[in-house]
Amino acid sequence: MEKDEKIHWNEKYKIGIKSVDSQHKKLFMLVNRLYDLNEATTSKEEVRSILYDFSTYMQTHFDEEEEFMRSIKYNKLEEHKQLHQNLVDNLASIIKTHATLNIIKSKMKIISKRALIAHIVKEDTKIIDFINNNEMKLEITDLDTV
Repeated sequence: MEKDEKIHWNEKYKIGIKSVDSQHKKLFMLVNRLYDLNEATTSKEEVRSILYDFSTYMQTHFDEEEEFMRSIKYNKLEEHKQLHQNLVDNLASIIKTHATLNIIKSKMKIISKRALIAHIVKEDTKIIDFINNNEMKLEITDLDTV
């Protein structure tokens, strides 16, 4: 993978909850560390370290997002949690692989697109729809423009 194949943040991915958007941006940054690596000069330990950092932060993000959904009594929380678990499981299988860096990058590209782009655009935006449809008032510090 070349550096220009990184997963880039786009403002259209914002869902309008500042803490969630900030965490999403950090996930983009963490996964892109992988694309800065060079097959010839990178150790397996460096790759694993990046994958574990991404995995740990992704789990932290999911936990906080799920807590937020619980706090607003989100009606699709259990479905959303299952989607999170599927992403965690897919990432765990990549972490356990003994593949080359380029194969790991390819697999992470797929996971990243599912976790960072498709999940945000298709699933996380449903949280904002739920908030708007139920005319909820959240703290101004939590919301961007919704």
